[in-house]
Amino acid sequence: MVVYHGAAEWTAPLSLVEATDCDPAMQPHLLDFRYSLVDLGRIPDTRLSEKRKLRVGLLILKHGTSGWTTRKQLIKLVRETIRLGHDDLATLVYYLRGDLDEPKSQLVREVLNELLPEEEAQAMLSVAARQWLSEGEAKGKVVGRAEGKAEGKAEGKAEGKAEGKSDDLKRLLARRFGTLPDWAAQRIEGASIGQLDAWLDGIFDAESVGGLIGGEAHRVQ
Repeated sequence: MVVYHGAAEWTAPLSLVEATDCDPAMQPHLLDFRYSLVDLGRIPDTRLSEKRKLRVGLLILKHGTSGWTTRKQLIKLVRETIRLGHDDLATLVYYLRGDLDEPKSQLVREVLNELLPEEEAQAMLSVAARQWLSEGEAKGKVVGRAEGKAEGKAEGKAEGKAEGKSDDLKRLLARRFGTLPDWAAQRIEGASIGQLDAWLDGIFDAESVGGLIGGEAHRVQ
């Protein structure tokens, strides 16, 4: 089942066969799947559901995400939701208010002040504002964790690659020239991947450890 609450009329095919561009004579022989469409825009508000809570939820979908909510529609929607309780009203305000500077937000404020005592109306707006704030913080944390995880993976791969190359270089140098001096091991462990690659490429032409990587050994030998 698809519950559609867009402003434009639903025009997509309702079955796999209808979406298939084939000879009509072949359609009865094709595997078909259908889905039920509930187009809220084509159902009168009073017939959306017999259950009040579901009806208000569908009303929120139907009118709350449209390009504009008229004052008459909003008053009706708020009145229906007030009967359900503050939690549902706060949810309604959360979806309808939009950005604080938008005209729709001002209309929501006016209707709430018209239908509720001033303190209660302000409380509803505050609850919705906290929901917006907490959602924004949650999204920021998710993005931050994802970025941090990706960065950590990249750094981990780079470090692992460098460590592997330095181990290979130290092993090869030890096989050619004997026990590797501490200073040479430290120099190799602190080198970049590019430098390690260059040393690995030149190891078979080198005449000594110092001749390959320079430093203290070059002077000693």
